[in-house]
Amino acid sequence: MSERTPCAASRNQQGATLLENMIAILFFTVGILAAASMSGTSMKAITQAQQGMYNSVSAAGVIEALLAMPYDDALLLDADDGYDPSSPDHGPFDIEESRSRIAWEVQEGFPAPGTKRISVTVQRRDRGGRTVSFTYDYIKARDYRLHGH
Repeated sequence: MSERTPCAASRNQQGATLLENMIAILFFTVGILAAASMSGTSMKAITQAQQGMYNSVSAAGVIEALLAMPYDDALLLDADDGYDPSSPDHGPFDIEESRSRIAWEVQEGFPAPGTKRISVTVQRRDRGGRTVSFTYDYIKARDYRLHGH
C-alpha cells in the first residue's frame, strides 16, 4: 500500500504553469478591451441623446412661444396659403449650441375655420452627414372671447 507523504503532495500541486498564466492574462486583456470599446460606443450614444434632448427642449420653447402669441401675429401667418413643410413659412433658424435648425409651417383654417395648424420641424445633421428631422404638430384656435367674433 502506498502512502502519500506531504512531500509528494506538494510536488503535484506546485501552482499554475506559465501557459495557464498566459491564458488567464489573455482572457483578462480581451475583457478589458471589450469594456473599453463599449465605453466609446456609449459615449457616442450619450452625446446623441443629449443633442436630441436639447433639440426637443428648443422645439418646446418655440412651440410655447408660438401658442402664446396672438392669433394674427406675423410669426403665425400662412405665407404660402397652404401646407408645405418642405418649404416652411418661417425659418429655418439655427438652434444655439447645436448643429440643428428649426422652422415652422402654418396652415390657416385647418382642421376647422378659426384654427391654424402649426408644424414645428427640427433638423440636424448627424456625424455621417445625413439629415435627421422630427416634427411637432399643434393646433392654435382663435380666442373668440377676446375678439368678440
